[in-house]
Amino acid sequence: MCARGLSFDEENKALRAVAADIVKRAQQLDARRRREEERRATAARREMLLKAALAARGIPTRSTDKPPEMEDARVQLVPDPDDPRSRLAFPALLLYPLHFETDFIKSFEETHSLEDHLGYVFPLPWDAEGVYRAASVACYVETKEGGLLKMGRKASLLKVLSTGKVEVVDQVVRIFVLPADKADEWIVKFKEQKAREKGRP
Repeated sequence: MCARGLSFDEENKALRAVAADIVKRAQQLDARRRREEERRATAARREMLLKAALAARGIPTRSTDKPPEMEDARVQLVPDPDDPRSRLAFPALLLYPLHFETDFIKSFEETHSLEDHLGYVFPLPWDAEGVYRAASVACYVETKEGGLLKMGRKASLLKVLSTGKVEVVDQVVRIFVLPADKADEWIVKFKEQKAREKGRP
């Protein structure tokens, strides 16, 4: 309609102003559309690279219908999510089942070991008895079959995950941390609990 009006009176200042506003708005919308398309393309490319990196390392993953709320923490390639040569980094949850406590590690890189992180996590503020020390804890990850795999303090995370026995569920690596002298007793209870769960209809 503006163009039609200008075809009759091309010097009409009001119509020319409206036409300029229309052009400016169209340019803004076009730029926004291009940015959104680029954002989606970047996200899709990064997701493809991430899946390829996980597959190349033989790391199984699974998502549930109730993932935990982790804000911006997620499995990613670092330092460059667009470079397949980058390292994988995982959010990790340290679980202390004997004391019902947890610690969250936002970025546990595949080249890192437990020792790299326990060094700053310990001492634990709630551990009044001082039973959790880097040199005297035993750590385990749950396997896909519901068993346990011991995680050496100096072993890289990649060494543990690339066995194919451990499944990364909802993008989080869950690590059970126990005082070494209490681990065997806890393992027995853990296995009994898993057996009961499997026996449920």
